[in-house]
Amino acid sequence: MRSKSTLSGSKWLSLLNLIINAGIGGHNTENARARLQKNVLSKNPDVVIIQFGINDAAIDVWKNPPAKNSRVSLEQYRENLWHFVEQLKGKNCEIILMTPNPLRWTAKMKKMYGKPPYEPENADGFNLRLKLYAQKMREVAKAEKIELLNIYEAFESFGKKDGQSVDGLLLDGVHPSEKGHQLVADLLKEKINEVRK
Repeated sequence: MRSKSTLSGSKWLSLLNLIINAGIGGHNTENARARLQKNVLSKNPDVVIIQFGINDAAIDVWKNPPAKNSRVSLEQYRENLWHFVEQLKGKNCEIILMTPNPLRWTAKMKKMYGKPPYEPENADGFNLRLKLYAQKMREVAKAEKIELLNIYEAFESFGKKDGQSVDGLLLDGVHPSEKGHQLVADLLKEKINEVRK
């Protein structure tokens, strides 16, 4: 990814061979911070895309006894994002921060998370904590003048159009469906073209 030209067509296909996915399912910013050097910095990347929030914000009310706090506090989440930015800027690479996507209730999610502080009777009650983490991501991007891909807003905007809903972008109320991934990929392609100019 050394060329600064806009990427399109066959260049994108070639680029796929250069992409390293350092994400690990279930990990949050604490886990990622512990492996940043090994899994990211050691690869000498040109562009790094960071998306965290859902696993950080989650309050595991399904546990016995139920958890009362998010897996990663909002303050520690912010601190971890700052750490990533500081370390990556030191490597002189482009950074794109991506907010998490919003969540939606499903029967399974209500069974697991349908207890306070979540509000299962509120259509948006699964996002009460997550909204704060998405906002924190936006604040860090603004303060550090880093490119931001607001996936949370993009999903919500999609759901406001006639005949569409955020549910259609999610596989299980949490993870993006094929359609959701396509929306993210299209926005990400656009954003990468912007930072590579």
